[in-house]
Amino acid sequence: MDIPSLRVSREPVRVAIVTPSYNQAPYLAEAIESVLGQDYPHVDYLVMDGGSTDGSLEILRRYEGRLRYVRARDGGQADAVRHGFEQTQGEIFAFLNSDDRR
Repeated sequence: MDIPSLRVSREPVRVAIVTPSYNQAPYLAEAIESVLGQDYPHVDYLVMDGGSTDGSLEILRRYEGRLRYVRARDGGQADAVRHGFEQTQGEIFAFLNSDDRR
């Protein structure tokens, strides 16, 4: 019987983080800062905005180049997270709600 070999890598793993958001402008910047303030360099960060009308887009634009965002209607929080994970790359996947605090 062949025993599979264990691959050990010295490369840091990539972490994919998705933030679902809809009309959460009062909280969104703090959630984004919480992710961007980490010192781990290998993060694929995506905010899934469900088409907010409360100023969220202006907040997201302030972070262009530091994160990616998608603005599209979705079927709710779980649907946004699922679609976000489909558009990110990583070995570890996590989500942070837009109104979660540090």
